[in-house]
Amino acid sequence: MPVPIRAYDPGDVDDIARIWREIGWIEGGTPHRAGLEAYLSVGATEVAIVEGSVESMAHRTPGTIRNEGTELPFCGVTGVATSHVARKLGLARRLTARALRNARDEGAAVAGLGIFEQGFYDLVGFGLSSYDHLVHFDPASLRLDHVPYRPPARITVDDAAEFHRAMVDRMPAHGGVCFEPPALVEAEMRWCDNLVGLGYRDADGRLTHGFFGSAKDEHGPLHVNFVAYRSVPELLEVLRSIRELGDQFHTVRLIEPAHIQVQSLLDQPMRQRSRSAGSPHESGIRSEAWTQLRVLDVGALVAARSWAGPPVEFTLDLDDPAAHAEWTGAGGTYAVRLGEESSAAAVDHAGDGPAVRCGVGTFTRLWFGVESASTLAATEGLDAPPDLLATLDDAFVLPPVRAGWDY
Repeated sequence: MPVPIRAYDPGDVDDIARIWREIGWIEGGTPHRAGLEAYLSVGATEVAIVEGSVESMAHRTPGTIRNEGTELPFCGVTGVATSHVARKLGLARRLTARALRNARDEGAAVAGLGIFEQGFYDLVGFGLSSYDHLVHFDPASLRLDHVPYRPPARITVDDAAEFHRAMVDRMPAHGGVCFEPPALVEAEMRWCDNLVGLGYRDADGRLTHGFFGSAKDEHGPLHVNFVAYRSVPELLEVLRSIRELGDQFHTVRLIEPAHIQVQSLLDQPMRQRSRSAGSPHESGIRSEAWTQLRVLDVGALVAARSWAGPPVEFTLDLDDPAAHAEWTGAGGTYAVRLGEESSAAAVDHAGDGPAVRCGVGTFTRLWFGVESASTLAATEGLDAPPDLLATLDDAFVLPPVRAGWDY
């Protein structure tokens, strides 16, 4: 018999806390438990029942994702976890596929998630997003003397709703994600060990820019989890506030914001790296893709792309590995028009013109500009005539995807 799946009930929180402790996501303290309860209070969660207990869960959260200048309805699959006693039953895959189906029914055009390892979520149609840059540096080495210093305000869990608003109002970037429920920010703050948060308010007292993160030890590293700002000068002021913590914290770790190259602001970054190599406060920059994306609504994603070049029409033959008895997925045959006003309509069969054949993960990577059509043809089996590949290469020269929200 298939393992039963149902909607989360608040009485399941103890079982989910047990799963999260088993896999190392939270510890047993009260703040971590309070964070979990805040997290489960928003979005939607489904759970799988094994031998009468919740042993696997998937949580999804509504929001938006920016595709160039268009904000698209988005679903973040913001937590998939299985206990130690329920592995290899296919529960994570089933729960994720159900989350995608439900999100599509609720109007989401794109879904995304953070990955524990590359490959697993390919099975439900996700494709790798752009690299993020994880920067480790000595905050005292930030060359920001030209940025006037103002004493910042302290940010605490009581400011979670305000910080959420600042995140929603932050400077836009291609691929930028915003989640609707403020309780997600509260949860992130409660999960911080020794919360460190600083920010700035406008003349009306509104929190406009700042950061928060955690630091277990006196000298760090300080892990900066979230940064909000509406302009590059505001971002520089946030970084200046971090620099002034350099007499305490020897190292800061943060994902590089979309609108600046942190290395360009550091004093002797190569010397820092060689001198600190192998220490707990090692400096350097590591690039890695931690998130994956996939299309849920092909028509909505295609319509978000405006291209000033000559209009192009082709048939899209799309394969979706997430298709199962409960959801047909986004696969199928589409008539696509790429131009100043783009469109995609489901059709019964391919036309006489050129065709693109690929999986939904590959198509999503193409449409967000993660990799070119020609590269995807070589690496992921995207099939299209050479002339069409060249046109798609020109049409999808886009900035890197920068979510700007750790999920």
